[in-house]
Amino acid sequence: MKGSFGPVTFNSDKGEIRKGFTVKSLEGVTASIAGGAPVKSRITATRVAAVGVFALAARKQEGGESYIHIEGPDFAWTVKAEWKDTEKAHRFVNELNAAAGIAQSSGATSRKDELLALLEQGPMPVREVQERLGISLSELISVQTQCGRAVKASGLGKNRTLELR
Repeated sequence: MKGSFGPVTFNSDKGEIRKGFTVKSLEGVTASIAGGAPVKSRITATRVAAVGVFALAARKQEGGESYIHIEGPDFAWTVKAEWKDTEKAHRFVNELNAAAGIAQSSGATSRKDELLALLEQGPMPVREVQERLGISLSELISVQTQCGRAVKASGLGKNRTLELR
């Protein structure tokens, strides 16, 4: 699996991630997205002069950017994603987490087994699963992705739970 966003590329076949000339291993890498400023629209003088009263419908959009945080055992990178690229950024983060999960050593398989064993006890809040496994949310998402359809997520925000299908 290969993917790229801005200056960052990864290749799971080679087990590497790159930013510019810096090359790191995919093992232990996690990615997440943090939101920036909300999207604002404004009317510019140039737009008023160009399209007149229709400038109200042709507002200039600004803000709304997101930041992709990529962390590995010996590095941390941040890449800005403009509001128009938000969907592509989310896809990149999901693909990178999946590729990093594939690149993990057998430790990833044991994490998968640990998650499945934990959820055999019944539905559990995401935060509790994180605490019991001692992993971050992005690592948990990666492990959940490895489990495929065996693990179901339900609820929103703080009420989000995981359970076996």
